[in-house]
Amino acid sequence: MSYVLGLLLFLAGSQVFASPVSSDGAAIEQLQNSLRSNPYENNLRAQLIQKYLDTNQLSQAQQEWASYLKLDPQLKADGAKGLQVQLLLEGQQLKQAKTMSFQILAEPQSSSEDRFRAHVVLGDLAFAGFTRGDAAFRYGKALQITKSPAVRHRLARAYISGKRYSKAQDVLSDLIGSGYSPDPVRYDYLQSLLLAGQNEKAAHRLQQWHLEEPGNPWIATAHARLLHSLQQSDLALEVLQHYAGMYQLPSEMQALSLQLQQRQPTSVNDDILPARPAQATNAGVLREVVVAEEVTRRPVSFQAQLGYQLVNNKVAGEGFNSLLSPEAGFSAGIRGEVRAVSEERSYVMAARVFEQKYKIPSGLAQDTDRSQGLAMFAGVQQQLTPSGLQLQGGLDLRHRSGIESSTNTYVSGYQMLGLRAELAQTWELRGPWSVAAIGDVTLPVYFAESTAESGQLKWAYYATLQGHVQYRLRDGIVVSAGLGMVRNEFQFKGSGSRGVTNAVDTEDGLTVPVRFAWIY
Repeated sequence: MSYVLGLLLFLAGSQVFASPVSSDGAAIEQLQNSLRSNPYENNLRAQLIQKYLDTNQLSQAQQEWASYLKLDPQLKADGAKGLQVQLLLEGQQLKQAKTMSFQILAEPQSSSEDRFRAHVVLGDLAFAGFTRGDAAFRYGKALQITKSPAVRHRLARAYISGKRYSKAQDVLSDLIGSGYSPDPVRYDYLQSLLLAGQNEKAAHRLQQWHLEEPGNPWIATAHARLLHSLQQSDLALEVLQHYAGMYQLPSEMQALSLQLQQRQPTSVNDDILPARPAQATNAGVLREVVVAEEVTRRPVSFQAQLGYQLVNNKVAGEGFNSLLSPEAGFSAGIRGEVRAVSEERSYVMAARVFEQKYKIPSGLAQDTDRSQGLAMFAGVQQQLTPSGLQLQGGLDLRHRSGIESSTNTYVSGYQMLGLRAELAQTWELRGPWSVAAIGDVTLPVYFAESTAESGQLKWAYYATLQGHVQYRLRDGIVVSAGLGMVRNEFQFKGSGSRGVTNAVDTEDGLTVPVRFAWIY
C-alpha cells in the first residue's frame, strides 16, 4: 500500500494539466512569415519543408519543394539532394529514393548533410524490409555524421526488430536521460524491457513516469495493464480510478477498467502495452499504412551468362615435357542464388551449372571439345563501406568433367573444395547505368583429378578480375557486359600415375562475359 499512498500524495499535490501543445505549428507559422519577407531564401524554405515532413504534411512539403527547385534546379545547395531523397521516401517513391541515396553516397563531393539523409533513408528502407541491408548499420553511419536524437531512436527500433534488446535499452535509456523522451521513445523502451522479460523493471519505470505525468493516458493504461499482468489487479484498478477522478477515461481505459472489475486474467506480454502513442514526427520507420508495390524484398536471383574465352594452359617441370595448349571458345551457364539477410550481413547460397565448348588451335588435338561443370558456394556477404564495397567469403565446391568430341570419350576433370573470398564494388551512373568491378580468389583445401593423378597437390589458387557495365531494364532485371582476366596456378609434387612429378600447371586468359540477371 506504500505505492498507493505515494501515488495519492503526489496526485493530491499535483496540478491537473493537459499534454503540452507542440511548438511545431508556431515554428511553421514563423517560417512562413519569414519566407513572405524573403521569398528567395531557400534555406528558410528547406527548413519549412522539413517541418512539413515532420508533421506529416506531405502535400505542403511538395508544394514548397516545387518553389525550391525554381531557385535551385541543379540541387547545388548543401542538403538539397538529401532533402529530395526524403521527399521521395515520404511520397512512397521508394525505388527512386534508394537509387538516389546510393548515388549521393557514391559521389565523393556530396555534402555531409546529403550523406546523412541518404544513410537515414536507406536505413528506413531496410527497416521496413523494402531493400536488402542492415538498418542498424545505416543508422550508425548517419550518426557518425550527425548526432541526431531522432536517428538514435531509429537505431534503437532497429535493435528491437533484431531482438538485440540490451543494445536498444542502452540507446533509449541514454535518450531519456538526456531529456529526449517523447512518448514513442518511452513506449519503445518499455517494449524492449518486456520483450527481454524484465517486467519488474518496466513496472518501476512506469510507476516513475506515472508519478511525473499523471495526465498521460497511455502511460496510465500501460501501468494498469502491467500491474494486472503481475497479479496486482487491485493496484491496477486504483490507477484507473484515480485517473478517472481527474480526466475522462478514453475507450481503451474504459474497456480495461471493466476487465479489471470482472477479474479477467492476463499474463501475455504482447497484451500489456496499449496502442502505440501518436507522434507528430516520423520516429524512424516508414508509416504503418505505406504500401509499396514497386520495391519488394528480393532474396532470390537467377542469372544466365554467355561468354567467349581465350586461355593458355601451360604445364612445366620435372616429370613433364613443357606443354603450351591455347584454348578458345564459348561458355554458357545458369546461376541461382539465395540470400538470407540478418541484422549485419547476408548469408549466400549459390549454384552454377555451366558448359564450355572450345577448340585447341595447336597442341594435342584439332577437334572441338567440351566440358561440363557444377559449382556451389555457401558463405556470408558483408558491406564494408557506405559506398557499397562488399566482401563475400565462404566455401566453394567445384566439379568439372570433359568430353573429347573426336572419340566421344571422357577426359580429365577435377573435384575441388576451396575457401573463396570476393570483393565487389558497384558505382551508380546516370539513370539505369552502373559499372561494377569484381575480384575473387579461391584457395583449394582439397583437389583431385578425375582420370590421371599428377601427384600430391602442394598449393594452388584460382583468381579472376572482372569489370562490367550494367544496364537496369527495370527493377529486378539487369543486363551487363564486361571483360575479365583469369589466373589459375597449381603445383603438384610426388608420385602419381604420370610418374614422378614436380610441376606447375598455370592457366592465364581473358573472358568476355554477357549476363542477364533476374532478381526475384
